[in-house]
Amino acid sequence: MTIVTAITTLLLENNMHIYIDSKTIIDKFLSIQSSLSTYFNYARPNFKDIYLSLWFILFLYINQHYLSMNLYKIKAHNNNY
Repeated sequence: MTIVTAITTLLLENNMHIYIDSKTIIDKFLSIQSSLSTYFNYARPNFKDIYLSLWFILFLYINQHYLSMNLYKIKAHNNNY
């Protein structure tokens, strides 16, 4: 997951803006963020999420470093090499 790599290699700022072309990742991020206090407490609903460990690492890092992250949807590339 490139978001985990990006936030761990960049300088720590309180407010980060990440532009990404995946609406699915943005929706999942917002879903986890809205229920963060209980999302990782129950294993059963999360069995189908193969990236659960990466999401856990991401939110653990955000919380430990008091970061605020905003994800923005951008248009994907369209044959521009």
